[in-house]
Amino acid sequence: MFRSTNSSHINDQFSNSITGQSILQQFPLNSTISYFLFFSKEELCWKFILRYFFWFIAPLLLYFEAIQASSYPYQPAQYFQSCAPNSQCIDLKKLSQFPKLYPDSPLQIYVLYYIGNDYLARSRLSKNPEKYLLKALDAFKQAQFAWLRFMANSAISAASSAQYLSVKEAAALKSVETYLLLADGAFGQKRESLLHEAKNYLSPVKSNEWLPKYCYLVFCLHLNHFETEKADEMLKQIMVLSPNIAALAYLKLAHYQFSNGQVAEALLALNQSDTSLLSTTDAIDLWILYALCLRDQGRYHEAHLTLSKAINSPVASSERLRAMCLRAAIYEDEKKDDLAQNQWKTIASKKGHWAALAQQKIRKDYARLSTTAQQ
Repeated sequence: MFRSTNSSHINDQFSNSITGQSILQQFPLNSTISYFLFFSKEELCWKFILRYFFWFIAPLLLYFEAIQASSYPYQPAQYFQSCAPNSQCIDLKKLSQFPKLYPDSPLQIYVLYYIGNDYLARSRLSKNPEKYLLKALDAFKQAQFAWLRFMANSAISAASSAQYLSVKEAAALKSVETYLLLADGAFGQKRESLLHEAKNYLSPVKSNEWLPKYCYLVFCLHLNHFETEKADEMLKQIMVLSPNIAALAYLKLAHYQFSNGQVAEALLALNQSDTSLLSTTDAIDLWILYALCLRDQGRYHEAHLTLSKAINSPVASSERLRAMCLRAAIYEDEKKDDLAQNQWKTIASKKGHWAALAQQKIRKDYARLSTTAQQ
């Protein structure tokens, strides 16, 4: 592949003791190594790089690219279906390759929306939700930009325009929802800035299917700006449009009231929310909030009964560990230290944020209690 006749030329360039002939004697079967050594000077290095690339690296890259391309379905719809049978079950790694593989396919709008939803779901399970929320926000915005681009290029047929418009509006609403979630974890000026972005990003929808969701986000913005009267008016509209969204709105209202010390009002709002219309995660959140309200009122026995619903939920969720933490805290309120310690130990044996919190609690409080008891 490489010729050794260049050694005489190389010897003229070098004034050291290592000659081309001596290298070839040491490496008689590996002319590639000698080639590397011969062209170590700057003025000759580029010659080797160009020759090595065009004769070896470039064909190899093309070969692997051809093999990779042959593994993809030929039609964008087939590839999309293989990566995302439904919005709840997607192969994020493969789906992320779609825009690169099929840059001219309007299915990118769906792809980016699904990717955003996946990141949104991951944020609920992460100790650092902001990381995934920002990725979700970026994906949702890209979905909207993709819709604008494909519409401008007339790449979306008239028959499919309503369908793609619906996805674009869904992505826009998800963007506002993500801004609100980011605001929930922020304080001061940063929180105000995120709420301002959410308000500016929210625009009326044309698809009737997204009208309840739109009203819910308007309702949330009113609450975040302490506009309770406007929020109440919007809640009335939501109750007419969608019982499911109304259940979620009452849960949101209860969180707002509890954070402002309105415990009795929060309990009334929670009683208006139908858990059968909520997702499992939201239902567990409702039971935990209900138990918090009962705890504040000193109704410990009722709080334990409510927490049992969350803890015994059949769905694996970190929210169940959160409910167990609250139960341990209520045991402490009742001066039942043995029950509280056993509950903390059970939580500490698990994994994740709440388990780490329980481990810290045991080291800080119960190790001290154990030492005091021994003395």
